[in-house]
Amino acid sequence: PLPLHGPALSVFPNPAIDIFYVLLTDPERQYAIAKIYDSLGRFVFSQAVYYGQNQIDIPMNLSAGLYTVTLEAANLERYIKKLILLD
Repeated sequence: PLPLHGPALSVFPNPAIDIFYVLLTDPERQYAIAKIYDSLGRFVFSQAVYYGQNQIDIPMNLSAGLYTVTLEAANLERYIKKLILLD
């Protein structure tokens, strides 16, 4: 299996305010959706993602804190990244 880190995949900036980006540059690992979960593991938001740089607009109802971003696709192992949101 391919390593799930490195320049081919990044979630930035971290911490984030209002927006963050998901950068996908590995044609072998094309994730389809980004999902955000709160610190209690509850699903709060999702957005489709594509090859290249994806801007994720953080919903206004999400308060500052620690969140988990997952990138998922049918044929790939789920990528998991912690993300801090600031007000």
